[in-house]
Amino acid sequence: MYDKYMPELSEQQPGSGKHGYDDSFFEAIERLAEMPYGSLGWAFIQLYERNGMTVPSRNTPNPGYYVCHDMNHVITGYEPTGPGEIALGAFKLALNNSDANWMASLTNFLIHEVGLFKHGTDLQFIPYGGGGEPYHGVDGRRGALDLPGSAELFAESLVRGAACRGDFSQLDHLAIAAEPLLEIRRRFHVLPMRKPMIDQPDFWPIHD
Repeated sequence: MYDKYMPELSEQQPGSGKHGYDDSFFEAIERLAEMPYGSLGWAFIQLYERNGMTVPSRNTPNPGYYVCHDMNHVITGYEPTGPGEIALGAFKLALNNSDANWMASLTNFLIHEVGLFKHGTDLQFIPYGGGGEPYHGVDGRRGALDLPGSAELFAESLVRGAACRGDFSQLDHLAIAAEPLLEIRRRFHVLPMRKPMIDQPDFWPIHD
């Protein structure tokens, strides 16, 4: 069911298709490492570096999906943790009440709250803890939203998504990668979090 929504949840770029992307797409990804400080592209690379992730390449399954998804992580300020993934899904749902965003938000819950299957696969989840929970040390009784501050993060994400002026989630993000992240957030009225997941105050605009 999720697969049919992949095109809508993937990077919108000329030359892209269901089964692959052209050379210009991957060249644009490679240029992200050269983007100026404070730009969307710079922040994208920072997200990957601080979380120990590998930047999408020709060897990545569905690279356009991960570029789009993680550009949205950057713009919203949610880190790729269990609570952050659930919050991002809720933010996008409040931003655009589409079937694709409903499916993506539901899938975030199935992965990070229910622990139903492993992220990035269709395999059943192999629990870290003894009680079947997706997180260490909670004895099978708690999921991502029981972690400190997670429920508040989720609730706030709905407010922040609804406050936006325009849907940035399906842009050609690589085409605007050189633009300052601060200005993109200002243009779409992305409100700062009350308790940021990372300390980058210089990249958030002041809203009325």
